[in-house]
Amino acid sequence: MMSQGPLIGTDIKRVFDEVLNAEKAIVISPWIGEPYASALLKMAMEGRALIITSKDQENTFYKLISNLINGKPTTNEKAINIIAAITILTILAIPTTIALFTSRYIMGGVITAAIYGAIMYILVRKYLKVRWPKQGVNEWYTYIRLSPPVGRSGFIHIKLYAINGKAWAGSANMTTASWKNNIDMLIPIDVETAVQIFERAWKLAEPLPAIQ
Repeated sequence: MMSQGPLIGTDIKRVFDEVLNAEKAIVISPWIGEPYASALLKMAMEGRALIITSKDQENTFYKLISNLINGKPTTNEKAINIIAAITILTILAIPTTIALFTSRYIMGGVITAAIYGAIMYILVRKYLKVRWPKQGVNEWYTYIRLSPPVGRSGFIHIKLYAINGKAWAGSANMTTASWKNNIDMLIPIDVETAVQIFERAWKLAEPLPAIQ
């Protein structure tokens, strides 16, 4: 159980876990790292989270949405392509090897292997790939706004999290380092105050460009 006073260490992790499991959440964090970045993006796409983060190149969350906006594959997608390719090559090797030792059925074996391999490729990608649709509930990109990167005028340095009648503010970015390595802190605050802070920051932040 978390204390009602200042939260540090694994208590910060519990706050982040609550945010990811909430029906609705608002988040201000200049840097959002994995595993939180992918999970928060999914929440935004489902219309369950409003997020303000920075356009900093070291921000994993910003990299994810930049890849989507620019039509580039995410790191997850690249890894899955590699896994799928290795799986297919392994599967193809079995019937092809058998076919090569049975000269009468070489062509039939190769064709069978190719068809089987194509089916397995589709299945592997279907069940392993993390899919980020370009449009989600009410156009997901409207659920995210950006501040300039650190060092630029207008950089939003606030860290704030609010869910289900609870809210916290402090120094902790939504990263593993904030509770595992750094000495950071979150303090429970009044939800109404949190909403007011978020609304002011939202007006100052920059909307994402529409994705067609």
